[in-house]
Amino acid sequence: SCRYADEVVIGAPAKITNDLLTTFNVSIVVAEDEDEYLIDGEDVNALAKARGLYRVVERAHGASVAGVAQKIMANRAEFEARNAR
Repeated sequence: SCRYADEVVIGAPAKITNDLLTTFNVSIVVAEDEDEYLIDGEDVNALAKARGLYRVVERAHGASVAGVAQKIMANRAEFEARNAR
């Protein structure tokens, strides 16, 4: 569980797109640091930043995006069954 996320999108693209933001009605994009992550020389969060949706949050002690991702992948079948709509 993450207090900053209502949903986790399995298989989301690495680069934030207009389609992603509108399809999932994204109201905020959260990162644990202010570093730019580049793909082909472009910041993957550029669109979220331009729209004012990008926020940086302090990481809780012992928690990380990688840790959350590992937990999701470890419990993927259960997660997908619970969130199937």
